[in-house]
Amino acid sequence: MVTIDLVLTNEYNEKIQAQARPFDPIQDVLSYYIDWFPLMYNLAGQPLYQDSHWKITKYWESIHGLTNYDIVIIEAQNRIQGYVTIKLDHIDIYKQKSVYIPFVATAPWNRNLTEKETREFTDIGKILLALAGLNGYKNQGAKSIELHSLSHAENFYKRLGMVETGNLKDRMKEFHLNESGLANLILSSKRYIKLKALD
Repeated sequence: MVTIDLVLTNEYNEKIQAQARPFDPIQDVLSYYIDWFPLMYNLAGQPLYQDSHWKITKYWESIHGLTNYDIVIIEAQNRIQGYVTIKLDHIDIYKQKSVYIPFVATAPWNRNLTEKETREFTDIGKILLALAGLNGYKNQGAKSIELHSLSHAENFYKRLGMVETGNLKDRMKEFHLNESGLANLILSSKRYIKLKALD
């Protein structure tokens, strides 16, 4: 993963410079515990999100340095705005080269916990999936994306054109984005991802 310049849109519709960059095992683990972790639980210690229980920093450390995995971090204003982990040597349900996404998440402040809340930055999840697909295509010739979805995210993936395969893992549904869907996702993300990265 090379560093890619991004332009994000904040809640005031302002353009903010950002980067998609490789995982930093010291900086990003520290940033997660300082910025993210306290916002994943309420004052009673109960999880606020379906992914609050993920031991994501341990997973990052377990795959860091493996050639068939990648971790992409979106950073803006000195904070992690989202991350995606990517398995690059995946074969999809149609026996084609694909990328598999074990974990993807946006920062708590980029989510709507209630209808009254607004996201600090919009479309982070969409950008992360586009970056995963772009990464897999450039490095492995992958032409699709597959993942298993938490229930609260299923409609988000459907809106991006992903379809259910009928497979389950830990009671989570598997979703597939085909070649044309991936191309549309990447092209629709051009306003965020600097064009040089899409050449």
